[in-house]
Amino acid sequence: MKMKPAVDLVYNIKDKPPVGVVILSAIQQLLAIMVATIAVPAAVGNGMTASAALFGAGVGTIVYLLFTKNASPVFLGSSFAFIGPMLTAFAGAAPPAAGSAPACHGTAARFAASRGRRCQEGRDRTATHPS
Repeated sequence: MKMKPAVDLVYNIKDKPPVGVVILSAIQQLLAIMVATIAVPAAVGNGMTASAALFGAGVGTIVYLLFTKNASPVFLGSSFAFIGPMLTAFAGAAPPAAGSAPACHGTAARFAASRGRRCQEGRDRTATHPS
């Protein structure tokens, strides 16, 4: 039996695929993006709306494209990885101020460490060591 040759569907960056392939790929991408972007707010609830998620994804994508000068065509949408933490935060397990606590703690720790270093340096200069 004669086997059909494999179809090569790998395209390089400068390649232009046939219009039919482009349209089907665009529809597939659109459905994947819409489902993911709308499903996350629907799963989380708590006042999150699909329109806010779509707006945030659009703004994020535009900012990304401006910073990269359109070097890579990327859509920045929502992620299912954040559903668990968002549900936990919205359930009251973490107060709203908890988001800023690590930043405050880090700043306070840096300040204390720098003060401790200065005090230690001063003690080392004034201490007398027996020879």
